[in-house]
Amino acid sequence: MTNQDKAWEEKKGTENLREFIFMTRSGYRHFFVLGSDLHDAEKRFLQIEEIKRFGFTLEDLPIRLENSPEIKSFSMDDFWSRNENLAASA
Repeated sequence: MTNQDKAWEEKKGTENLREFIFMTRSGYRHFFVLGSDLHDAEKRFLQIEEIKRFGFTLEDLPIRLENSPEIKSFSMDDFWSRNENLAASA
């Protein structure tokens, strides 16, 4: 485990945060974001300077859900069917 991985896990534990994955429609680009819930993760995502430089917005990343070990075997249909962003906007 790298120092960056250790810091990520420590931050999750000490601040009681969950890890979310934000993806483009194709799944080609994805970002891992920490937050207490999906809304908090979205706010934190928009504060990242690198994201602003590359011009990404939440609209560019319509698939957003909590990261878990099971998603490693997901198809794109699975990501869409479990998309917390769609459930939040309904």
